[in-house]
Order: sequence, then C-alpha cells, then structure tokens
Amino acid sequence: MMVDKTVLAIDIGSTKTISVVAQKNIHGGINILGVGASASEGIKKGSIVDIDKLSQTINKSVSNATSTMPYSIDNVFVSISSIHTKSIRNSGSINIQNG
Repeated sequence: MMVDKTVLAIDIGSTKTISVVAQKNIHGGINILGVGASASEGIKKGSIVDIDKLSQTINKSVSNATSTMPYSIDNVFVSISSIHTKSIRNSGSINIQNG
C-alpha cells in the first residue's frame, strides 16, 4: 500500500485558529489524523495586529493537531481571509525541533 502525502490545513480566523492533519486512504476517502484549535490572538477582523501573538496561536493549534501523529507533514495549506488579503503562491521550509 502506498502512503499518500500528509497534509496540514490551517484556518486562521478572528476568534479561533483550527489545524487539521489529513491523509487520503486507499478507498479515496480522507483520514483525519489530528485536529487542533486555539483561541486567536493577534488578529482582529482579519487584520494581523500582533504577529508574535498570532505566531503563538498558530503554533499552539498546530502542536495540538500533530502531538500524537507519527507522520511527517508533506504539504501545508493556510487560509486567512479579510478584505485586506491577497493570494500569493509560495513555498518555503522551516526547521522544527525534535522532528
């Protein structure tokens, strides 16, 4: 059985930030591997007002979703909406301690 890529989706909202880790199964469905939520701080009406607090919010949500997951993340999709946002397709990498 070939394992499909593991995807992390992050939805950043004004009240809460949700992270979901998922993978496609052999039947074409989706297996949810982890879910995390955190009250949003540093964002107000879709505008970032404190990047450090927002970063902590995102880290907490992602940590909750991936805390017991034995897989590595292959792709990340982030959603943040406001009248002030525009879409830019980009890729990058970061170092994560302990894996």
